[in-house]
Amino acid sequence: MADQFQTVTGQPSLRGRASGVSLSSIHPCRLALDTLSSEWQATSRIMHTMVSIGQIDIQVVAIYGLTSSQPQAAKVNADLVLHAIQATNCLSLPALILGDFNANPFDLNCAATLQQQGFQDLKWACRSLYGKPFPFACRDVTSPDTALISSSLLPLLNSIQVRPDFIFDTHKPVILGFTIDTKLLSSHRMPLPKTWMDLPIEPGCMQPGYQTALRQSGVPTTLEEWGTTVEQAVDNAYRRSQQIHNGCPISHTQALPKDYRGHCKPRSMQAVAHKSLTKLARPGDYNPTAGIYRFNTLRCVKQVGRVQSFRRRLQHPVVPQQAFELRQEWIKICKDKAFGGCFARWCQSHPDIGPLPFTLPSYDFVWHLEQLLRHETDILVARDAQIWRKKQEFYRHLDGKHQVFSMAFAQLKAKPHAMLSAIRIPAEAEVCVVPEESQAVMYMETDHGFQPNQIAYFPRPSMSCSCHR
Repeated sequence: MADQFQTVTGQPSLRGRASGVSLSSIHPCRLALDTLSSEWQATSRIMHTMVSIGQIDIQVVAIYGLTSSQPQAAKVNADLVLHAIQATNCLSLPALILGDFNANPFDLNCAATLQQQGFQDLKWACRSLYGKPFPFACRDVTSPDTALISSSLLPLLNSIQVRPDFIFDTHKPVILGFTIDTKLLSSHRMPLPKTWMDLPIEPGCMQPGYQTALRQSGVPTTLEEWGTTVEQAVDNAYRRSQQIHNGCPISHTQALPKDYRGHCKPRSMQAVAHKSLTKLARPGDYNPTAGIYRFNTLRCVKQVGRVQSFRRRLQHPVVPQQAFELRQEWIKICKDKAFGGCFARWCQSHPDIGPLPFTLPSYDFVWHLEQLLRHETDILVARDAQIWRKKQEFYRHLDGKHQVFSMAFAQLKAKPHAMLSAIRIPAEAEVCVVPEESQAVMYMETDHGFQPNQIAYFPRPSMSCSCHR
């Protein structure tokens, strides 16, 4: 079948036969995982992607609405936009919803949700940038081709162009220009040390540990010195507890982890870039069924990929030159911190695996290990995605009920200035004063911009005055 229709004259037309959406990008892009329902994906009218531009990730949702001649087009288009917003809420990244809406999104039933989420269309952006309406992009009559821009991307928009040439049938290309600044697309957090309650410390080891810390550092005199002394006491108690639990000398114990240090010390805010943890795997490699929202889950996914790569190398006969490399790779797999902080302990807790061999394992052993790791990781990824969706729904529920974000932004935002209604321009001119019964009328020979209906009346003939226009 031909790619394009033909006119009555036999010449090819610009109208194609494709009915759906697609995305072409010179930047790395991939499909978002587990954000769209299978029913909407089957319509080919919506696609959720992730585009990496420099150091940031942006959500790009392409949609294609029904024409107004179709039955219930307004309801279907509103549901399409709402589903696109729901998909973008699955990730805390800036979003851009664009395509042929075949309607004004703010005239549909989804207008309230768009305003609550902070989205603005190109009509609003064009008036804000240029002070003029958005040009027509379809037959020079309507503008169904538009984009919904999230509040975090609006400050980066610097240009909007509607090309005059018709690359597509009846539609003019719309080009948006953004100035990508990583500082504007980042949030700030205050790094705080973890609580010592999570450490397996014996209660009877704290008092001797504190006495030892006093002998080492002396009696503290400031709050910072007291925090250092207490951390040293916890370190001594943590090492002593390891001796009791593992029966090892103090030289084989581990010190207090870095995440548990830093009490009573000045701290500063750290910028955290909005970056997606989900990466597109190579063809044939393990790819999670949903997005990754935690670093612990990301480590598990990397461990599955490492075991998969190791299993593929074992498929071929091992030559003496590769035996050392495979042994080092197996040691690295065994020492990984994924799956509970100790991969070897996690394997021993599963009867299907048991203790890990010290030498190179067999191919069957690694294959069974990989299948179990895949199963456990899929469960972990699905659980994280469910928790993330519920958390986002709870945040939106709180904001809709108590207006938490609106009140916070209202306090941070400065009070706007009053609208400009008049401009003072001093003017000097010779006037002719004509006294009347209770007032005097002044007439001006030269034109200083005053209108006849703006005559100034004064109660006395002689007085000083200033005229404004």
